[in-house]
Amino acid sequence: VAHGGLGIKASEFDIVVQHLVDTLNKFNVPEKEKQELLAIIGTLRPDIVEVEGQ
Repeated sequence: VAHGGLGIKASEFDIVVQHLVDTLNKFNVPEKEKQELLAIIGTLRPDIVEVEGQ
């Protein structure tokens, strides 16, 4: 786990992703590029989240 021992919850990961989306929107990043980045971030979820469902 990339962030082992930090006990990162799924809800915390989701908050960070939402902040990222908000920032991408603020800077008018095109939808295609935004979706590509979010797909990459999504693949990292299992390496970051230690506590699912919270």
